[in-house]
Amino acid sequence: MLSHLTFHEQPALLLTVVLPASIVFGYGIWYAVQWYFFIGAYKHWKKLPPGPKSGRFSGTPGYPRVKHHIYFKELADTYGEIYSVWAGPTLQVVLNTPKAIRTLCDSRGAIYNDRPKMYAFHDRIFRGISIVSTGYGDLWRKQRRIFTSLTSITRSKKLLPYQEYESKQYVFDMLKSPDDFFLHTERYGSSVLTSVVYGLRADDITDPAAQGLILMGTWLEANLLPGKYLDDRWPVLQRLPDILAPWRKVYRENAELLDMIARAWWNPAKIRAKNGRSDHCFAMDFLETYTAEGFNEDEAALIALGLMLAGAGTTGAIQNFLIMGCALNPHVVQKAHEELDRIVGRNRLPDLSDEPNLPYVRAIIKETMRWRPFSNQGFYHATTKEDWYDGYYIPAGTTVVANAYSIHFDAKRHPNPEKFDPERFINYPLGANEYANMKDGEKRDHFAYGAGRRICAGLPVAETSLFLLSSRLLWGFNITRRKDEAGNTIPVDTMNYEADEDEDGVFAKPRPYAAKIEVRGPEFAAVISDTFKDAKTDLSSLGEAFRAGEMGSMQSVCDILKNHPDVVPHLPS
Repeated sequence: MLSHLTFHEQPALLLTVVLPASIVFGYGIWYAVQWYFFIGAYKHWKKLPPGPKSGRFSGTPGYPRVKHHIYFKELADTYGEIYSVWAGPTLQVVLNTPKAIRTLCDSRGAIYNDRPKMYAFHDRIFRGISIVSTGYGDLWRKQRRIFTSLTSITRSKKLLPYQEYESKQYVFDMLKSPDDFFLHTERYGSSVLTSVVYGLRADDITDPAAQGLILMGTWLEANLLPGKYLDDRWPVLQRLPDILAPWRKVYRENAELLDMIARAWWNPAKIRAKNGRSDHCFAMDFLETYTAEGFNEDEAALIALGLMLAGAGTTGAIQNFLIMGCALNPHVVQKAHEELDRIVGRNRLPDLSDEPNLPYVRAIIKETMRWRPFSNQGFYHATTKEDWYDGYYIPAGTTVVANAYSIHFDAKRHPNPEKFDPERFINYPLGANEYANMKDGEKRDHFAYGAGRRICAGLPVAETSLFLLSSRLLWGFNITRRKDEAGNTIPVDTMNYEADEDEDGVFAKPRPYAAKIEVRGPEFAAVISDTFKDAKTDLSSLGEAFRAGEMGSMQSVCDILKNHPDVVPHLPS
């Protein structure tokens, strides 16, 4: 019926007449349904957890678009262990104590380990294949089992040679260009991930595949922002057909981009397998098993990419926060030097066997995870059915926030919480995984890895990486504040996270800051250089540096991502 209109007139009619009418009609249906259920359960809704006065549909006044963790902490100081807020029409219940998180997310995991519905990101862009956003059920359990087959404590021991080599290059890179410490941590994290997933490593941060992974991590973060897309802010719009939802064009574009990136990694692995290569990596194993797991090849490529993206940027961000904390507190570095010199000596790098005997180094890592975790609220959970806690009603489909920031900055639990003080954890000899599994949530060291059955699947791998990076950096280098040409100490803003000015990032990553990193002396430089030289002789057993012939398509991916509107705001100016 619109065929008589010109090409330019049809979109105008859709935007000015059809679309508004569809939205109004959709809102009417949605409000009617919501009101029906609201009236039916009214006696329970009056028993929601306390919180600021809110509109059932309009949301909580003052709910911010940025720095949700600060807002949630302020409300926790007022309402205590558990409270509720409304993000538009979406109910959020925020948990602020170890007891509440342990009771609900862990002990009642079957109820509290779903995910909020992410129609745009999960259903349309990832086509239902993303462990980050997959709802709790059989598909999630299958993907989780695949992921933990690579990252479990037992399997992580097989990944140790990759981490050993890359951490030796890390301190060697620090020796050669200490001012580029941000880039060195990014290279380490990228190379470990690409090595264990695809059997290919990044010798340099400028390699297209390393750049592609970093840029893809930025794209992922932007698309995980709660409420980024109209269909997620107002779920009723999901009922509209695509022809009446022109804003969904970006979903299709992002889905096509995702397929291109997944294939840019997957297809070279297929070629290597066809040519008889047997690299020790996830992709090579998965090529033989994905059909038996019930996936087609497109889904398998997305799963492999998702495994890599799940860890993108995490290690680098945490390590750069650790350097920040050490630079601001030189006495911490001095005490670490004393411990490392006493236990390790000056003739070799620390290794994983030293970890039980380095309680202060371990405490520095734990304090970093408390002080500046990679994600202040973690990924949000959701309830699969209604529940009660301490007399409060929590409806089915509620978004649940395990608010790590409120716990980490609770002055009763951690006096003077803004202070970077490793002494808080000097008597915590166990790993984060062991503390997370304790029945008493109050004994847990920190909540940076999440909670419940959704706890970070890569926790054992992350713990090993952070120990090797941190212990070797602290062993060989001094870390202090940098001064300008006039001799003035350059200030460091510890709250300057990498996020858009008008959007809150899902992940907390420090923006570049000034720090001075210097090798402790010529004997330390010699050990670092000699150790890395010896390690390079074993490089062939770990994987190959990226080759232009194998990864040529990744350069095209990088070029597209560098101009993508979700990535451009985060690129260096």
